[in-house]
Amino acid sequence: MNKPRKSVESDTLQDEDEFPGKMLPLSSENIEALSFEEIRQVLLELRVHQIELEMQNEELRSKQEELDAARAHHFDFYDLAPVGYCTISVQGLILAANLTIATLLDMMRGALINQPFTRFIHKEDQDIYYLHRKQLFDTGEPQNCELRMLKMDGSAFWSHLAATAAQDADGTPVCRIVMSDITERRQSDEKLRESELNFRTLADSGQAMVWTSGTDRRCNYFNRVWLEFTGRTLEQEEGNGWAEGVHPDDLQRCLDIYVGAFDRREKFSIEYRLRRYDGEYRWILDEGCPRYDRNNEFAGYIGHCLDITRRKQEEDKLHEQKMKFRRLFENIREVYFETTLAGVFLEISPSVLDVFGFSREEVIGKSVTDFYVNSVDRSLYLEMLLKNGTVTNYETQFIYKDGTHHWISITSTLVYQSDGTSSGIIGSIRDVTDRKQKEMELQVKGSAISTSIYGIAFVKLDGTIVYVNSSFIDMWGYDAEKDMIDRPLNDLFKTDPPVFNIAGYLLEKGNNGAEMTAVRNNHSLFAAQVSAGLIRDVTGNPLCINISVADISVRKEMEDTMIRQEKMSSLGLLSAGLAHELRNPLAVISSCAQFSLENLSTDRLVTENFQVIYRNSQKASNLINDLLAFSRPSDMEQKMLNINDIFLKMTDMARLEMTACRIIFENQLAPDLPLVCGDEEKLGQVFLNIMINAIQAVGGKGIIIIKTAFHPNRRQVEAAVIDNGPGIPEEYRKRIFDPFFTTKDGGTGLGLSISFSIIQLHNGIILAEPNAGGGTRISVILPATFQTDNGKETNHAD
Repeated sequence: MNKPRKSVESDTLQDEDEFPGKMLPLSSENIEALSFEEIRQVLLELRVHQIELEMQNEELRSKQEELDAARAHHFDFYDLAPVGYCTISVQGLILAANLTIATLLDMMRGALINQPFTRFIHKEDQDIYYLHRKQLFDTGEPQNCELRMLKMDGSAFWSHLAATAAQDADGTPVCRIVMSDITERRQSDEKLRESELNFRTLADSGQAMVWTSGTDRRCNYFNRVWLEFTGRTLEQEEGNGWAEGVHPDDLQRCLDIYVGAFDRREKFSIEYRLRRYDGEYRWILDEGCPRYDRNNEFAGYIGHCLDITRRKQEEDKLHEQKMKFRRLFENIREVYFETTLAGVFLEISPSVLDVFGFSREEVIGKSVTDFYVNSVDRSLYLEMLLKNGTVTNYETQFIYKDGTHHWISITSTLVYQSDGTSSGIIGSIRDVTDRKQKEMELQVKGSAISTSIYGIAFVKLDGTIVYVNSSFIDMWGYDAEKDMIDRPLNDLFKTDPPVFNIAGYLLEKGNNGAEMTAVRNNHSLFAAQVSAGLIRDVTGNPLCINISVADISVRKEMEDTMIRQEKMSSLGLLSAGLAHELRNPLAVISSCAQFSLENLSTDRLVTENFQVIYRNSQKASNLINDLLAFSRPSDMEQKMLNINDIFLKMTDMARLEMTACRIIFENQLAPDLPLVCGDEEKLGQVFLNIMINAIQAVGGKGIIIIKTAFHPNRRQVEAAVIDNGPGIPEEYRKRIFDPFFTTKDGGTGLGLSISFSIIQLHNGIILAEPNAGGGTRISVILPATFQTDNGKETNHAD
């Protein structure tokens, strides 16, 4: 902001010392005031300037000729050029490159040849390159773009690419690219844009009147707020015009401060009166600071002004208000205080005795910090006060005279002097200990509910949900609380027979609640232990119902597994004994039938009967072998295995069962699975059995998904076979692993039972569940190791 040192009534009053080396403007008035000799001198100076311009033009022509000569030899400097040059084929391969481009990409020049150019382009910017490359070959017009390139080590830098279409020596179309590293320029441009954006935001918003000046002290910009305030145009305010609106009594002081700070390149702050558009003089706080360009060269000053008239008026009223406050001292119930900025009590109301237990004399002169339980609270409070000028209801703890700690609330404001500087703090303190304790009790209860591992919900008396905690949301598989609010509680449970109001039903059950079947968002089911309690208001009237839910699926599954294990253990003993007793008689029957077929000459009917005896004895023998496999699984050959490999091998074998079938196998195998420890043959037997069951379930046409996954939290590998068949009825699903249970004609019902035993020997779990999209999902879950298939250790199990 240019602010002249003298009066601005006439530019002619400015002496040469103030504007050294500057000629007076040649206005009509100035010319009439000049003598003939002075005019001649001016003309002579103009002639000198003309000669200088002609010399500069001659120099420019010479430079142009030198530039033309340099262009003729630019190919001689191809490799040492400060920019990178390369030739790209239509297929996008690098055909030639200079040393600079090899340096930019941090590669040997020879290694670049026949490399795809896109290999060195940041993945997010490759679409930019492809678009410009297409336009280049489609239109033949040169293309320019800026994108990120990648060095050999993967680090990125910003580059400018200038591409032109050309032909190689044999007439093949090629693309010639000039590459420049523009990283520093991009960073500088980004900072400049941010700076300009901040400046525009500051200049065109809020109440501040913004101005700037050049290195000659003359103002060259005023923002919209300034021009609206003064009611003048930018042309009227530029230069020294702004000073015409300064109050005469303030002008010289204003100019002295500005010029002195300008010469020293220091910040300054001035208060003066400026004429508003309606002629009224308003008090202005003008603050300016030097500004610099990107080369750290001094570029002038920037400043902003605020209308502080109201503050000035308020300061005049402050004294009267202080007197009013003093009259309140004797009657106010809250503790009124006045301190210095450092926190030393200057005054405090007599009520301090009733609240803190101290007398006025014991408090005045002491530091307020002595009363804080935590001195950090004092620092935070003071920071807020100095920033905003006021603080409302700031809560902290004070130490009372008896040594007890109490919660208090402080409301205060800064006290300003006539020159605008703050001199102290005034405010009031009230004891809020009782309210704070009640709030803390509510927070503890709320935290206990929101963080509980149990699902907790509050429902209206009609069964509509009004609140759920995060555990409740997770149990049902919803994304957010809003997805469950205002829904009937009945939607979340499945009852047989149906219950009209589940909330009321649970209240009748009492505190023990009931085991219920819950329906997740994806329509899957889980077992839940649910209880309810009635919440009443202070008058005893029913307010709402509290629902508490625990997911007992794991517990129920463990109970079912234990029952199944006990059952299978008993059946195993029975099967082993039965197989032992039947094996010898069957061997005799089979041997006799085979001997008769081979050595006796009988008619056709007898021979067919012998064949029936032999086939059925073999079938019974196979059943006995299955019984023995079920009762006494053979020893396992333990080794490290990749579930994906076993899955793929068994899939190929399972396809042999798909004669004349249109079944699609879809692989969804997770990469880098941790290995498992087990018997490859027995695990293959389990997977093949599951896949064959899936093929039989979907019939002649369907989809079977082979999926693997790793669960790091549980340190388990899961292998699942998912079909889109009709699914397993709920009454059958829990029995399919039981021995001799089958729904197939001619089946023995031992296949899945043997699979269950094999997975148990591997310390794993096998589950049959309805698939969310229809069909059945049978999952085998095994413990994971710390190794992947490449032998490297993994943190998967961490």
